[in-house]
Amino acid sequence: MKRIGKITALLVALALVRGGPLLFAGNGHGGGNGGGGGGSTDAPAYPIDYQIIYLGTLGGDASSAVGINSYGDVVGTADTSESVNGRPLHHAYVNVDDGNGGRTMIDLQQLFADQGLIPPFDYDTLTGGYVPYAADINDFGQIVGMMELVQDGLGQGLFGYRYTPAAVSPSGQPVLDVLPSSGYSGLGGSGPL
Repeated sequence: MKRIGKITALLVALALVRGGPLLFAGNGHGGGNGGGGGGSTDAPAYPIDYQIIYLGTLGGDASSAVGINSYGDVVGTADTSESVNGRPLHHAYVNVDDGNGGRTMIDLQQLFADQGLIPPFDYDTLTGGYVPYAADINDFGQIVGMMELVQDGLGQGLFGYRYTPAAVSPSGQPVLDVLPSSGYSGLGGSGPL
């Protein structure tokens, strides 16, 4: 996995745009204009190299990004092609390097269901595990966010979650820790949680 550097050494900003967020990555030389004053139109003091990466959606019209790790893995929320009462459903996602020089957006609700960590969501009965939010990701690929269990279209409570991929789990299996109420809002530290 290619490491893109520390956030402080690499200019990274996420911009919400219709159709999905873009990842802006700079070369770490810093920003600012040569004049340094607000509204200055001077040329930059030194070259700035940027790469803009389209992160995509999950089939809907919009998405947003809220967390990034030093490998460039991004988490956020994206509209799906499914809707209920004319309103698009949104799912949490992680956008990662696909190993071929590109990126891929993974639907966390589908991933958790495929790994047997939550019940699959049935769009006909509106029952199952619903994972609309991801808040942060660390360098071990652990993701925190909010999820809900739904029965016949009615929410059974909002839960915080922490997802640990199999690669860093002591058991070698993916783990989904679920906490009632407010849940997790961010990750930190030097090792897996």
